[in-house]
Amino acid sequence: AKLFSARWVGAIAHTSYSLYLTHFICLIVLRRAFPVEGFMASPLPIRLLMLSAYLLLMAMVAAGTYYFVEEPGRLWIKRWLPKQSAHV
Repeated sequence: AKLFSARWVGAIAHTSYSLYLTHFICLIVLRRAFPVEGFMASPLPIRLLMLSAYLLLMAMVAAGTYYFVEEPGRLWIKRWLPKQSAHV
């Protein structure tokens, strides 16, 4: 329970849907900018660095999408929906 209540786990959970939506677009852009074929013959540390850069960029795009698009959109929709009345 302590692990799942950690702040970083919550951040990953919140941005996971944004990552799902944006990762393929990021891969297309990254593969055009930095073709994988150009790094296949590179030493392992270079390939790991490129993989890390791909993953970091995808995580940054997902976080940006969540905080600047998804969350403001959710709050905007919540303001415009009628209030739910509590039925007891």
